[in-house]
Amino acid sequence: YSINMCAEQARLSWSLYGGNAVTNYEIWSKNNNQWTLLGTTTDTSFLAQLSKAQSYCIFIKANLANGYEAFSNPCCFLIPSPSAPAFHYFKLATVNGEFIELFDYIDASVGITQIIFERKDTLGNFVEIGRAPVVGNVAHFIDEDVDLTRQAWEYRTMFVDSCGNPGAYANVNKTIFAVGSADQYNMINTVTWNAYELFNGDVMEYHVYRNAYGTFENTPMAIVPGSITSITDDVSALRNNGEVCYRIEAVEGLNAYNFSETSRSIDVCIPYDPLVFVPNAFTPDGMNPIFLPVVSNVDPKTYVFSIIDRWGQIVFETSDPTVGWNGKISTSGLDASNDVFLYRIEIVTQTEETIVKRGYVTLIR
Repeated sequence: YSINMCAEQARLSWSLYGGNAVTNYEIWSKNNNQWTLLGTTTDTSFLAQLSKAQSYCIFIKANLANGYEAFSNPCCFLIPSPSAPAFHYFKLATVNGEFIELFDYIDASVGITQIIFERKDTLGNFVEIGRAPVVGNVAHFIDEDVDLTRQAWEYRTMFVDSCGNPGAYANVNKTIFAVGSADQYNMINTVTWNAYELFNGDVMEYHVYRNAYGTFENTPMAIVPGSITSITDDVSALRNNGEVCYRIEAVEGLNAYNFSETSRSIDVCIPYDPLVFVPNAFTPDGMNPIFLPVVSNVDPKTYVFSIIDRWGQIVFETSDPTVGWNGKISTSGLDASNDVFLYRIEIVTQTEETIVKRGYVTLIR
């Protein structure tokens, strides 16, 4: 006999009965103390459809033309099942830019070559989103069709066994979704997030990274225990470009597989209203020699600061937010006299919003 494990079949063969003519052969199996006629044939081979993980003893009965019967010796065997992996751990779901990366860790030595990835939809049902090959005991899949701004997303994995059949599920993983709010007056931010699920080594700690002016800091601004899922952050002393962004990283403790992973959240950005503070007087020859507006919570794409005298003439103008008026008339280099001047500030932000502020400043010598 020969066995096809994946098809759950056994190809049986026997020698031709010698002597009297044979009408046909009956193929009988004994399984769990039950006798079953598998079929009849006039040939000396038969393809038996059986069940995996079951033991069988096969007997061939020859029905002779003279009315007698003859029986073969028993042939006993087990229809094997595909071997289960020694380990299967859905080790990571993490945000990476606009996508979510998924990593599955599995024993590929038993012939497992593919992993099925599923995501829970908004109705609470897990739906297959794709499959990935197993390379070096790891399957990697990128979920590109997911709305990161909506919620935390749950995923699970299932292996495909060596016969191409769906196997067992591993653990579920749930990404981190962070939200934030601001006390605009005191410039104190609050960021909260859901706990990451389900690291085998549990969440040892969360690292919180901050981006106040276009680039995330290299080191965490806060590290909190795995039981903490919120922080407050006083940003009143920080220069920002209109928003302060945060990213949360869940750091796994050493797990049963002797490694640890890190899962990142979506970036959460807390907007701030642009602020323009302008003094109402300055003394070029005194304690406040430069008239300089203070612009905060905005990253200007363009900036124009103009000083206009009472006759409508522009006496000073700059496009550099760090340059103020020293009280001199730009065209002549002469000192402007004591007077009240009109100032005009026009800012175009990176989001194409235009901010215009006008007012009066008194020059005192």
